[in-house]
Amino acid sequence: MRRPRFSIAIALALTGTLLAAPGLSAFVNNNRAWSLSSIALHLQLAQNGPPVIGTLLNGCTSYGCSFQRAMSEWNLYLNRAQLVAVPDSLAPIADGNLINNVFYDTSVFGDRFDSSTLAITLQTFVGARMIETDMVFNKAFTWNAYDGPLRRNTTGVGTLQDFQRVGLHELGHVLGLGHPDEKGQSVPAIMNSRISDLDTLQIDDVRGAYDIYLGATSGINLPFPPRNETLAFRTQLESVYRNNLRRAVGATFADPEGSVVWTQEFLRYRMSACRPDQSTARILLQIEGFNVQPVCGVSSGMVSFPPRDETFNFRLDLEDIYRVELGRLPTPTAVDPEGDVVWITEYIRYRLNRCSHTQATDRVIQQVLGQGIQPTC
Repeated sequence: MRRPRFSIAIALALTGTLLAAPGLSAFVNNNRAWSLSSIALHLQLAQNGPPVIGTLLNGCTSYGCSFQRAMSEWNLYLNRAQLVAVPDSLAPIADGNLINNVFYDTSVFGDRFDSSTLAITLQTFVGARMIETDMVFNKAFTWNAYDGPLRRNTTGVGTLQDFQRVGLHELGHVLGLGHPDEKGQSVPAIMNSRISDLDTLQIDDVRGAYDIYLGATSGINLPFPPRNETLAFRTQLESVYRNNLRRAVGATFADPEGSVVWTQEFLRYRMSACRPDQSTARILLQIEGFNVQPVCGVSSGMVSFPPRDETFNFRLDLEDIYRVELGRLPTPTAVDPEGDVVWITEYIRYRLNRCSHTQATDRVIQQVLGQGIQPTC
């Protein structure tokens, strides 16, 4: 049984962003991981932590709230295990008790913090199997929780430490990841050993999570239609809404082609065992220019389409992504977002049930015109 320590230090000077060589896996897998499906973390941050007066800068009313946000961010890219919070836990805080304690202190089980160390994660493992991690935040610093670049302390001296990004880093150690920059790599990553203006997981961090916890990635082999055919259907749907239904022309930020491409991708991830939030997170990475992401596994039993409300919620998220992240201008359309995603999904359903492009298009249009769900082919 071994008990290593991992810490994150204050950056004395923020350096420029350097990219790793193409195709190079810069994340550090320490070859230790949990065999559990649920990794329970006992949040004990209020017991000896700094007081929270009102709300933190990110809107949370407690450090536990910020920590759970960081846990949720990692969980988007984990499959065979999930981080689970035990809020306001009263479990004993001790080294080697097989309880994963998360707390503030002025020392690490009696050992003094280094003056530049913000937090330390201790791991206990047997062979390659993790059995305990304890996370200690250094109470000597001034803490808050906020988004964006690092901020100066309210006194004007030093940095106001962001609890959430430090917690995000330490959770990477809980999962079994190390520091890329200490292994000769130069890559943007939350898992680098020094805190920086980065406040969310980077693609290198995500790849590390995939590497350890994704599990099965084969997904399902479904004959989705070519995108040009789905787009041709969407073009015909526009005509039906304008000419047959006499719908007024509105606007959408996610243009029809984008809606077709990403709705089909959402369905592919969902039908390959990804949750809705995991599916959306993978699509956002693709939109940001990264490759197609791994799926989450193979769904057990009969493969079925997700509920319409999930796909519609994704379509609303896509609208925000195009408007805010991509800065797209509105595109005129008579098809509202709900109709857009419902009928694209129906078209794909017919196609997956052996209908040709023409047959699927005709069946969906009959549904749009009020003639009910049509038989598959």
